[in-house]
Amino acid sequence: MATRLGVGVGPAPIGVGAVGQQVKDEFAAAFDDVFAAGVTEGAEHPFPAAIQVCWAGTEWVVDNAEAAGADPDLIAVGSDSAGGNLAAALTLMAREAGGPRLAGQLLVYPNTDQIDATAPDESMVTRDDPYLFNRHSVAWYRSHYLPDPDDADNPTASPLQAQESGRAAPGAGHHRRM
Repeated sequence: MATRLGVGVGPAPIGVGAVGQQVKDEFAAAFDDVFAAGVTEGAEHPFPAAIQVCWAGTEWVVDNAEAAGADPDLIAVGSDSAGGNLAAALTLMAREAGGPRLAGQLLVYPNTDQIDATAPDESMVTRDDPYLFNRHSVAWYRSHYLPDPDDADNPTASPLQAQESGRAAPGAGHHRRM
């Protein structure tokens, strides 16, 4: 199930996401209705728990869109940071499952590649925050979300690793390796 965060006039486009305040504001500007899937904490419920919850929430929104006064053909997913990872993975899952058809995705600084948590890539070196968000904290987050490092190869953990076998939902966002 998903929680309704905003109500518009339907039939209307719907945004679904693991939504923080920044993304909720972005979605509110872009969509008439916003729902959020209740995402679990990575440490207590490691991969793939969060993506399974988001998938179930997305399916619920699709199944209940008309009852909510929304157009089921105008559903988009999105979020920021780790939630952006989940949104990108949802588009891949929808593509592989043959639906639901997603109208778009909104990704705000998504974490889309979990392959090497310790690699000192350009963004982690030039934008290093010595106190909070840096390659050490990112490695810590990943170790809790992906206790099995081999899961980093899974496209639902690392959407940038997906094989191009068709088109996922169109989107707006900036992809970078973190």
